Amino acid sequence: MKTLQALTVDKPEGFTNAKVDSVNFPRCRALELFVDTRESLDMSQSFLEKFPLVEDINLHAHFKDSSITTRELNDAPTVPGLITRTLFKHMLPFETCTPLANLTALSLRELNLKQCLDTYCKVFDFSKITKLILQQCVGTDALLSNLCKAQNLPRRLERLQVQCKDTEEDVISSLDVALCLVSGLERLTLDFDKVSGVLPSVDGIVKHGKTLKVLNVHGFKEVSSDEELSWLVKDFRNLCTACPNLEQLSCAFPPTTILSGAPSVKWRSFATAITTSMTSLVTLQISNWPGYQSNQKKLPYTPYHLLLRGLAQVMFELPNDADLLEQLADDPTKVLSHVPAVEKNEPKLRLITFGMCNITWRERDDDRDKMALFYRSKQFLLDSRKHVPVAVPVEFYAAKYIEPRCDVLDYYYNHDVEMPINKSGRHSWSSEDEDDDEDED
Repeated sequence: MKTLQALTVDKPEGFTNAKVDSVNFPRCRALELFVDTRESLDMSQSFLEKFPLVEDINLHAHFKDSSITTRELNDAPTVPGLITRTLFKHMLPFETCTPLANLTALSLRELNLKQCLDTYCKVFDFSKITKLILQQCVGTDALLSNLCKAQNLPRRLERLQVQCKDTEEDVISSLDVALCLVSGLERLTLDFDKVSGVLPSVDGIVKHGKTLKVLNVHGFKEVSSDEELSWLVKDFRNLCTACPNLEQLSCAFPPTTILSGAPSVKWRSFATAITTSMTSLVTLQISNWPGYQSNQKKLPYTPYHLLLRGLAQVMFELPNDADLLEQLADDPTKVLSHVPAVEKNEPKLRLITFGMCNITWRERDDDRDKMALFYRSKQFLLDSRKHVPVAVPVEFYAAKYIEPRCDVLDYYYNHDVEMPINKSGRHSWSSEDEDDDEDED
C-alpha cells in the first residue's frame, strides 16, 4: 500500500489500536488527510508521526463541528491554531523543529495560511517541493510571498495549482512575483473568482516557456457571472511565441458571436497565434462559449453544436504559414475557413473543446450541455487527391481514449457555464419545426 487516508468513520476509536506504522506499511509514501473533526485530526497526527519519510501530503480541512470556532481552528499571530498544533504536535515547538525530510508534493485545501510563516513554513521544507496545490485557502498570498524568500524558494517547482473563489487583492500580485522567481514549471493551473479585472501577468508565465507543457488559466469578476476574462491579443501572442513546447492549453478566447458567419477579429488573432507559434499543442480548451448579438435568439442544441463544429473546423484548417495568417488577422472581411490547409509541417493540434465543467470527470455521464469536443480527423478528396482535416464530434470519455494528452480537461472548475442554447428545442433546429411535425402526424 503506497497511500493511506485518514478520514472520519463511524467508530474512529477502532483505529487507535490498529498497527498503522511504517513497519506494517513500509511502501507507504503518500498521506491523504481529510480533517473535519477532532477524531480525524488525532488520526492524521498519528499518521504524520509514524510516517516521517512521507513524500506526498494532501491536507484538506473542512470542519463540521459547530462547537469549534474559526478563531480556535486557525493560527493566530502569537499561537498556533487547533489544526496545526494537533497535526504537528510531535514537532512542537515549531521554531526548533526539523521539517519533513522527503516531502516533495504538497496539497493544501480550505486552510487559513495567513500565519503560515510560523507554522507551515516550519514543518514543510518548501525548497524541496516540486508539486504545490493551493485550493480555496484563505491567505494564499501570504504563502506565495513566503515562497519568494530565499530559504523557502523551491529549487525546481514542476507543478503549481492555485484556486481561489474569493480572490484577495494581493494574491495575483504575489503570484506574479513567485512565477518570476521559481523555475522548472511544467504544469501551471490558475483559477480565480472575484478578480479585480486583470488576469495573472503573462511575463511570469513566459519565463517557463521552455519547460511548460500544460497551462490552465481562468478568471471571473464575479462567482455568479458567466463572463470570463481573457488576455489582451498582444499578451497572448507573446505567450504563444514563448511557449513552443506547450502541449495542452485551457483559457478563454475573446468574445465572438455564433451567428456572425466568421469569428471576431480578436478571436481569429488568438487562433492564428496558436497555429503559428504553438506547434506542439495537442489539446486546446476554449472555456467560454460563443454568444449572440442582442437581437438574436438562442439556438437549439443541434444547430448550435453544428456551428461550434464549424469554428473547430476553421482552426483545424488554418495554414501554418505565418505571413498568410498575418494577412488574415489584419483583414476582418476574410473567412478563415476558405483558406486551404498547408500539408507540410502539419500542426499537432488534435482536440478542440468548448466549455468548462464544475464536476469531476468521473461523474460526467452527460456533459453535452457543458462541454463540446471535436477531434481532428482526415478526409481524402478524390478531386485534389489529398487529405484535408475534418472536425469530428466526440464524447468526453472517447476523447480521453483517442488522445491521452488531454488531462487538462479533467480539472474541477469553480464555475459551471452551460452551453447557451434553447433547451426547449435541444435536439432539433427549432421548436417550431417540432410543432409542425406533430401537426403532420
